[in-house]
Amino acid sequence: KELAEPSKQKIYSADFETFMEDGEMVVYAACIIRIDTLQPDPSKSKGKIFYGKNSIDEFCKFIYKLRATIIFYNGSRFDYYFILRWMLINHLPVKEFSKDVKGNKITCFKFKNIQLWDLCLFTNSSLASLCRSLKIDDKYWKSSFDHRKVFSWESAEEHKKEVSAYIKLDVVSLGLCYIKFSDSMFKLYNMHPLTSLTLSSFAYDVWR
Repeated sequence: KELAEPSKQKIYSADFETFMEDGEMVVYAACIIRIDTLQPDPSKSKGKIFYGKNSIDEFCKFIYKLRATIIFYNGSRFDYYFILRWMLINHLPVKEFSKDVKGNKITCFKFKNIQLWDLCLFTNSSLASLCRSLKIDDKYWKSSFDHRKVFSWESAEEHKKEVSAYIKLDVVSLGLCYIKFSDSMFKLYNMHPLTSLTLSSFAYDVWR
């Protein structure tokens, strides 16, 4: 699959927070930040946080207007499915879609002017470990949150302030990791990893 050149698009990092309701995972918080706003000072990047019962609907409506690549961490195994479900409910067309059946991963997901991209398909580690490996400033490392605190819409509202700070830091961490990783790969191979779907496809492109 061909992906757009990074220089020709806007790039965002994003994440969802979920809990189980009636046997089904539901999104109660979503955050998205434009990556170029993370430099030179990540603390000044505000991003957008969508919270509560309409968070996935508001998030998807927001991104549907963009022309961009949106980076998730482990999105191919998790976050993408919530976006796909929203699109199916709203009868919206998917431009490109491919799935690794064995690993239950959505490796390619493009719709309208959006392409989703999963950094975890290149690193295969936790985001917290990646922050350390890439020597991200420790004040922007992925933090921890006791997800057992949120188990209903009421408890989600009760912990809104804490969750909002947590998810924003997650998205900032992801954006900074992408910048470091992408810059390193470009310096080594003169290629942007964003033009490939997985580490193996990137390696093949480098070899070719």
